[in-house]
Amino acid sequence: MVAAQSAVGTYSDHYWPLLIEASSSSDAFEPWLAVICQSLDLVVSGLLLFQDEDQTYAPVAQWPEAQLPSRHLSELAELTIKQQQGSVRKMGQQTLIAYPIKLDQELLGVAALAIDSSDMSLVRAGMRQLQWGSAWLRDIIRKDALSNELGKTEYTRLALDIIGDVIDSKDSKTAEYQLVHRLVNQFSLERVCLGFFQKQTIAISTISHSASFGKQMNLVRSIEELMEEAIEQRTIILHPGPDKDIPMMTQAHASYREAYKTGDLLTIPLMVKSEAVGALFCECGRGKNLGDQDIELINGVAAFVGSLLIEKRMNDRHILLKCKDSLMLQYEKMAGKGYTGRKLFAAASILLIALLTLVKGTYYVAADGVVEGEIQRAVVAPFDGFILASHFRAGDYVEEGQVMATLDDRDLALERLRRVSQKQEYQFEYDRALSSRNRADANVIEARIEQADIQLELLDKQLTRTRLIAPFNGLVVSGDLSQSIGSSIRRGDTLFEVAPLDAYRLTLLVDETQIMDVDVGQSGTFLSASLPDMPFEFSLNKVTPVAIAEEGKTVFEVEAKILDPGGVLRPGMSGLGKIDAGDEPLLWIWTRSFSHWVRLTFWSLAG
Repeated sequence: MVAAQSAVGTYSDHYWPLLIEASSSSDAFEPWLAVICQSLDLVVSGLLLFQDEDQTYAPVAQWPEAQLPSRHLSELAELTIKQQQGSVRKMGQQTLIAYPIKLDQELLGVAALAIDSSDMSLVRAGMRQLQWGSAWLRDIIRKDALSNELGKTEYTRLALDIIGDVIDSKDSKTAEYQLVHRLVNQFSLERVCLGFFQKQTIAISTISHSASFGKQMNLVRSIEELMEEAIEQRTIILHPGPDKDIPMMTQAHASYREAYKTGDLLTIPLMVKSEAVGALFCECGRGKNLGDQDIELINGVAAFVGSLLIEKRMNDRHILLKCKDSLMLQYEKMAGKGYTGRKLFAAASILLIALLTLVKGTYYVAADGVVEGEIQRAVVAPFDGFILASHFRAGDYVEEGQVMATLDDRDLALERLRRVSQKQEYQFEYDRALSSRNRADANVIEARIEQADIQLELLDKQLTRTRLIAPFNGLVVSGDLSQSIGSSIRRGDTLFEVAPLDAYRLTLLVDETQIMDVDVGQSGTFLSASLPDMPFEFSLNKVTPVAIAEEGKTVFEVEAKILDPGGVLRPGMSGLGKIDAGDEPLLWIWTRSFSHWVRLTFWSLAG
């Protein structure tokens, strides 16, 4: 008994450090089971089953290591897995116990012991020891899971960092150099190469640490053969790699490794939409290899960067090649199978364009317009004076001969009285000269009398003209003196403007881009803003060959005669006029402005 206890102590001293220093759950299984078995009396064997990647439970540790567990102990462990609760079974002199190991209600494994005794106190102690010991194992598993998650997070960050460098590169060549050099530096590789298809054959595009590889033709050709070998099998090739159930051709890889004395070789096809577009080749130095996580990360990066690099290569092409490929792609879609909707849309578009080219419509030239009187007479001040009265203003109707305004005539009346008195004085002097028979003085005075008569006649006419008379029946279109009674005016000032009510003209402002489409004799329709329900027909009678600036654009004035004013039009009304410029194809009518702009733009660029 003493020897047995000494042996137990020796074994415990051996396994405890292994259990404490275990860096992963797989390293902790055997020392954990050994410590559990050695800490109990009369334990003859132990078994630990754990869940593997295939979700099945397999033995991961046994005690003693050199002795296989009994069939009955394995059966009890499997029963415990099904029931997910502790089990006890007596087998002759031995008692078998099993306890499930759970983490967050998930069954991870089962620990089973065979005790060479039927004493229930020993059985309870064994079950209690398994319960306590499972807590240690759960803690190790938690740490292992956390370490794996941290490792995956770090690898994910690294992969995203590499992919980000590829995305941020300005062109495809820079992106390829970024990728190969990051992989070389990150995984301490000897060489990384990128190859892409060119005219149905793979060709090396970039080799790490080599700006020019024209002199390395044998090496380049060997690497291209490796890439072709992986692409033909559409699979990742790691040489030398683990034995697999699926056979794989690696002759080119084996020859390359033998010829250049390298370490591991990894070739990954670059796929875009399930189609191989190139390959990524990684070469380790002699005696070096790639870990599983390294291979997984490189494969993940390759899965993303394949489409990114192809897109950058496509964008780097000449614009003519891009247009050619785009047209060829559309042609293939139109000529090949499928794309029924696209074909129907294209056929409908062609039919529509043909109809718009053949069918003609009326081409209208639209222009802003304003109604004016055909004759517009100005009533002006006949002389300098003052306003005495105003009887009409803008918007009033007047009849021919009506007094529109009166000027102050007091100064003229006084001047006439003075001239009359002066004439009488000359008449007395003339009579005296005749009585004294002084013929010379009589002739002089007679001339003065004639001058006075002329002055009186002028004053009479001025007095008559103090009454401003309407020249004809019409509408006062401008002028309002009601607020200017007593104010002075100067000769020639326009006081009123009168337009007839039965004769109008329409002034249209035609854009300079359409003036060549307008000619005298063309007809059209005018719609006033104040009478939107009453269109008025007109006919062009004059095209002014002088351009004017109007609201930031150049226009030409075109005069037209309104054929039937209808008695409702008034001078000053504004609106929109449409000139009938003849029949043209509908496509030309709708695209005229755009085609005009395109011609001017190309002409300016060509100049």
